[in-house]
Amino acid sequence: EQSGFYGATSLVGSIVFFISGALNTIIFPKVSELYSNGEDTSEYLRYGLFWTAIGCSIVVISFFLFQGLIVNVAVGDKYNIASYIGIYSTAMSLLALTNIIVVYNLAIKKWNILYVLAPALFTEISLIALFHNTILQVILIVLIFNILLLLALIIFYRDQIRDMLYLKKGYKKYPSSLSFKLQKI
Repeated sequence: EQSGFYGATSLVGSIVFFISGALNTIIFPKVSELYSNGEDTSEYLRYGLFWTAIGCSIVVISFFLFQGLIVNVAVGDKYNIASYIGIYSTAMSLLALTNIIVVYNLAIKKWNILYVLAPALFTEISLIALFHNTILQVILIVLIFNILLLLALIIFYRDQIRDMLYLKKGYKKYPSSLSFKLQKI
């Protein structure tokens, strides 16, 4: 019964994750093309994170405000999961933001992101295997894990995040050494 409740929670709560999937179908090919041409791609990371955060926020707030209605429409009244979908959708929102960062880095051929993701995945699987007595335990592990993973990626890719937040006026495809030095100052 508990695994059925978790499955229903996962089904409803994961709706928020698909927002990043839709944006990634736009971001990945465009970023790959621009990166191959030596052009600035940070704008796509900024927009991807911004629109994912906006979309996820709307869904998460709706899940907290209309828990019972959403559960009844999505899976029926047999599942007593209304109290879980807000927390789980919050965890999936963090995963959606992480997904934007991961896809962006794969698009610009930064494969070193796998060094962060592989141990993180192993850690999450291990924690869930050890602590899975209740649905809430599993959901809290997923939530805490996604918070830590997003923070790790922000720290690991802080230069990208800084570049993304820095609004550039005009971008030269191949900056001269003088303009490159001036940009560094």
